[in-house]
Amino acid sequence: MLDFQELEKSDLLLVGGKSLNLAELEKAPGIRVPSVFCITTDAFKHMVNDHPVMDEWLEQLAELQSTDLEKIRLISGNLRTTIENTEIPGEIIQDIADSFEKLGSQLSYAVRTNC
Repeated sequence: MLDFQELEKSDLLLVGGKSLNLAELEKAPGIRVPSVFCITTDAFKHMVNDHPVMDEWLEQLAELQSTDLEKIRLISGNLRTTIENTEIPGEIIQDIADSFEKLGSQLSYAVRTNC
């Protein structure tokens, strides 16, 4: 997990463009950005690390043409099902819980993807 205050321009692949742009916006005078934290791509990679078939599917997707809709649909469905059925490691759950605790457990939050 990374707080916005920790993000630098070199963290693009770690947190994505939306998070990085919000972190930059937070540094601008007079603009208020709510406190947030980012779950990094490293955390995701750690979570799916035990599924080597995912790399194979991603390679297959990369080789397809945009017109191969049925194959794209099939492989993407396999990826989604695998991700949805993957247990989140305890240390990632604890990191998320700790990050929420730092922000304040009595507040309301929005969860955003970086897609």
